[in-house]
Amino acid sequence: MYLNSRDGKGLSTTREIAISGINADSKITAPKSSKPSVLKIDHLTVLNEHTVQYEGENVEHSSATLFVGLYKPGRSTVSVNVDGETYRTKLKVAQYVNPVKKLVVTGISGKNLKSLFRTSGSAV
Repeated sequence: MYLNSRDGKGLSTTREIAISGINADSKITAPKSSKPSVLKIDHLTVLNEHTVQYEGENVEHSSATLFVGLYKPGRSTVSVNVDGETYRTKLKVAQYVNPVKKLVVTGISGKNLKSLFRTSGSAV
């Protein structure tokens, strides 16, 4: 996961973690981050019961989305409890680095357009 800005401030840096393949009646509780200074749990949205096609069969299941806020580079373990069992995933938050070192468009007198790209996760 990447921060949107150089210092973690200004632009929103919220990411989603999908929780899928759970039963329609599953109880999801206790989302936690091992390092809230790096990555903090914002909220959990549970999408109850929907039908998906799997190998020609209709299968009922639920899914959920865990929204997390990124604050600074580092590592954190995110955990969530599903039906009494705890599931964990290790995440790395990295600083965004502009991948554009030089951009020259022909027909515009060879001007380097790198300066038109912000130092955040989006261009122009």
